[in-house]
Amino acid sequence: MIKIYHSLTESRSPQKLFATRILAVQILYAHKVCHEFKSYNSLKKEFIEYHQENYDIADLDINILDLLLRITIANKEYIDQEIAKFLNKGWSIGRLSEVVLAVFRVSFSEIVYLKNQNHPFLIYEYLQVAKSLNYQDDIKFINAVIDAFAKKEWQDTKPISMVELVS
Repeated sequence: MIKIYHSLTESRSPQKLFATRILAVQILYAHKVCHEFKSYNSLKKEFIEYHQENYDIADLDINILDLLLRITIANKEYIDQEIAKFLNKGWSIGRLSEVVLAVFRVSFSEIVYLKNQNHPFLIYEYLQVAKSLNYQDDIKFINAVIDAFAKKEWQDTKPISMVELVS
C-alpha cells in the first residue's frame, strides 16, 4: 500500500476544507442511498452544481474533493476492514447508519493516505461534519472510533516534509 503524504492544512483555508469534507461525505452517502445507480462523478457534478447555485463555490476545494473521493473509493475494502476493527464487539459495518459510515470512510481515508499534521483538529473537523449532518447523538461513538484509529495510525508516523518526498 502506497501512502500519499500531504498536509491538507498547510496552505488551505479551514472553511474550504470543512465544506469539502462535508461534500465528500454527502457524495459517498448519496451514492449508497441511490443504490449505486449514479456514478460518483455524476453525483459530484450534481453536488457541486447545487453548491454553486446555493453557496459560494469559493468555499470548496475541488482538487481536495477529488482526492478525498478517489482515495476513499479506491481503498474502500481496506478502509471498511479497518473500521470494523474499531467497532465494539457485536457491531458490524452493516449496523452503522450510512451517514456515520460515510464519515468513517472519508476520515479513515484521510488519516491513512493524507498525513494531516494537526491530528486533534482533523478529528474535531469530522465530528463537526457529523453534527452538521444531524448526527449529534452519535458524536461520542464517532469520536471514540476515529480517535482510536487515529492513535493507532499516527503512533509510529512521523510527518514527511516535501523535501524528503523529492529526495
